[in-house]
Amino acid sequence: MAQRSPEQLAAALKALVEGGPGNTVELARRLSLGLVSTASAASELVIRDYAERSVDGVFSVTARGREYYRAGGKLAYRVVSKRDMRKKKLCRDTFRQRAWKAMRLQGRFTVPDVITLASRPNDKLPENNLQNYLRHLTKAGYVVRLPRTAEGSAPTSNGFPVFQVLRDAGEIAPVVSRDGSVIDHNPPIEAQS
Repeated sequence: MAQRSPEQLAAALKALVEGGPGNTVELARRLSLGLVSTASAASELVIRDYAERSVDGVFSVTARGREYYRAGGKLAYRVVSKRDMRKKKLCRDTFRQRAWKAMRLQGRFTVPDVITLASRPNDKLPENNLQNYLRHLTKAGYVVRLPRTAEGSAPTSNGFPVFQVLRDAGEIAPVVSRDGSVIDHNPPIEAQS
């Protein structure tokens, strides 16, 4: 990704603070820049945690970005670290990432609940994928299956198993490696004193 000038970054932050959230096309219109330059500037703001991007591609300013803007902070060039790029790569829009987000959001959930929130038409076998993912998360202690079940829709149904998130690792979904172990790529949480 090409490095954006400090002026373009400042203009993008100003457009988000003063003009409100917007997708790349709307921001490009506000900034009178091309789509590539606008997307690059907005992405740089996301990496710096001054903006966030929703799943549907809408950029909005974060509390940190609003505070930085009000303080009159200067945006300078910054070399994007490998850690920043790695986090961006790990937080891709995959079915398991969306499922993890849905699990964290609900706390207690059933498989159909998560499928409803996280699946998209182009996902292949989302129920099988989720069952496999939940098996690994349960084994690793991130999720627990509760003894009760949620009521099923058919009269002869035994109901749906209810799960609960035990260990909320963070926004990046835990990854199941080839050997079946679960890897957490979230930064460690510092203890509050």
